[in-house]
Amino acid sequence: MSKFIWCSVHVPSAEQISELKSEWWDMHDELVMLKDIYPSTQEFLNNCSDEYDELVQHARDLHEIARSENAVLVQVGGSLAFQYVFGKIRMTNFNVTSVLYAHSERVSEDIPQEDGSVKKVSIFKHKRFISV
Repeated sequence: MSKFIWCSVHVPSAEQISELKSEWWDMHDELVMLKDIYPSTQEFLNNCSDEYDELVQHARDLHEIARSENAVLVQVGGSLAFQYVFGKIRMTNFNVTSVLYAHSERVSEDIPQEDGSVKKVSIFKHKRFISV
């Protein structure tokens, strides 16, 4: 059985945790927070460098965390550049890291204001996780 490690700065919703505990993903233990076990890696994801070599090193480190912890990584954060490098390393180095990303639906509401303007409020409703 794999450990599930949450790799986002955002706190998982009750719906997301419930889905991970469902028979589909079969998470039996508590969701582990990357910030609690590898705080420097989470800090990097929260504030990615623009240096390619650092992106590569941290992507390799994150794959190694998944391998050494026998873990599924959930909602990996980071910049788009980091996401690209993370995926590229997975494909070119044959890392078999399991990664889940949340798929959400944007639900918007127009709220009329007293001055006649309209304020648009959007929330993201969790639909499901996608394994990539």
